[in-house]
Amino acid sequence: MENIILLIIIIILNILILKYLYDFKKHKCDCALTWHRYFILLFTIIYPIIITYISVSNRITFIINNINSIIPVISVYVIIVLLYLVKLNKSKCSCSNNWKKYLLYVQLILSSSSILIIYLTKKKLFNKYTLKLL
Repeated sequence: MENIILLIIIIILNILILKYLYDFKKHKCDCALTWHRYFILLFTIIYPIIITYISVSNRITFIINNINSIIPVISVYVIIVLLYLVKLNKSKCSCSNNWKKYLLYVQLILSSSSILIIYLTKKKLFNKYTLKLL
């Protein structure tokens, strides 16, 4: 049940972020139309699909098998979101000032936390399997 609630929250968060990013083009907010935005849009579309796949199919083995590629991808996303937020703030992009902007901060915190959780899980799994080999 907790997985379904978490999944719904992730999907709603990503839908709101998508709406926020799409509105820039709709309202011709040129200061926010950068390559960072396009990358975040792409990731925001793909991320819930992957999370849904993992949750619905209960594919924790997917994470374990692909852990070395998941951490760098999420790290790149975190860096690009951070750079985008800094750029929006430095350029004083007034058309980007919206309550939905704070959702990017939430996504940034959640993504950073997931990197830490994945890293700690990886370390725990590594130690567990290393002890079995000894």
